[in-house]
Amino acid sequence: MIIATGGVVLPWVAGYVVFTAMMPEAGMAEALFVGAALVATSVAVTASILMELGMISSPVGTAIIGAAVVDDVLGMLVLAVSKGAASGNIAFLDVSYFVVAAIAFIVIGIWIGTRYLCKVVEIADKEGKEFGLEHTGFVLALAIGVFYAYIAEVIGISAIVGAFIAGTLFSSSPLKKEFDRGTRYLGAVFVPVFFVSLGILFDVRGLANVIDIAIVITIVAVFSKLLGCGLPAKALGMSARDSVGVGIGMVPRLEVALVIALYGLSTGIIGNEVYSMIVFMGIATALITPPIFRLLYRSTGKKRQSWASKHLRKSRFRNPL
Repeated sequence: MIIATGGVVLPWVAGYVVFTAMMPEAGMAEALFVGAALVATSVAVTASILMELGMISSPVGTAIIGAAVVDDVLGMLVLAVSKGAASGNIAFLDVSYFVVAAIAFIVIGIWIGTRYLCKVVEIADKEGKEFGLEHTGFVLALAIGVFYAYIAEVIGISAIVGAFIAGTLFSSSPLKKEFDRGTRYLGAVFVPVFFVSLGILFDVRGLANVIDIAIVITIVAVFSKLLGCGLPAKALGMSARDSVGVGIGMVPRLEVALVIALYGLSTGIIGNEVYSMIVFMGIATALITPPIFRLLYRSTGKKRQSWASKHLRKSRFRNPL
């Protein structure tokens, strides 16, 4: 919670201040929205690196994944405030309602899901297979995910959070592998469509007009997460390298920032130039994170590879077949 809070407050404030200083003609709503785009964290890239290095269950991996969960929820709160600013309505009661609704949705949604829905899905999958119906559990779980996304959208939270909460319900299900395989097939179809649609809206000429601002915003995006998450991690007792690792692990924005950018463009909060700038920042932060993280934990990766090679040789020696 502490790491995530630092990774939300500092990027939001820094993004707002820097963007306002470099584009004084922009309105407060647009500046707040750029700051909101810097808040969101996408850990898909970092999670892949953590798995590759065998660090997904390490203190660093746990801190990154755990902070990212809280970061996403707080990021939606920041997005709600930015939306209110765009409409000229930032009332304390509105923000309070959103906070209460978000907490209630997460707590109640997880409680109902783990207590009832997971069992229903497992029973449905078992009964379906007895009648020769494959993937019944996956289809029902997918329907629950869509339903959670719909409820989240209705109460004012982003559908992303609703779908994420639904996904956590089935993370410990016996059907987890089947769900993972099914979502990979869906991702193979819809993920390219998503990125192509974003690319169509990307304005190269517009980015060229604000390329200096885009580079500065990207630098701010990197260091605001590095300091905002790394310093709290260090204060909580992590080593210097692990603290930097946590900060670097929270740097990638990618799809979450792109979704926020697309929303801002579609609602008229930001223009094509700012949209292209956010897309540039999201892609750039996702590209620079893996090599930095690998360099930081290069020795860990070598030790893991050395252990794997040694273990493999021993296994072959014991059982040549």
